[in-house]
Amino acid sequence: MTSHLLTVRRVLREAPCSTRALARAAGLSPALLTRIAKGERSLTPATAKALAKGLRGWAKDCDRLARQLDRVANALSGHRET
Repeated sequence: MTSHLLTVRRVLREAPCSTRALARAAGLSPALLTRIAKGERSLTPATAKALAKGLRGWAKDCDRLARQLDRVANALSGHRET
């Protein structure tokens, strides 16, 4: 088993979303990602880059949402609960 395959498996396992959602964000087929993870298909540079781009999109979305929640928390900190 190659280190590339182990990396892909770890990425799919630790991603903040399902394999299907990551495939969608990366513009790839979920079946392709499953086959790559099983070692039935080879990982290409283009596929690796697409996955990286999909993950970066998730990171940007999560950061944006976290900033929104920070603003809400800051606004709420000025209000006392009764």
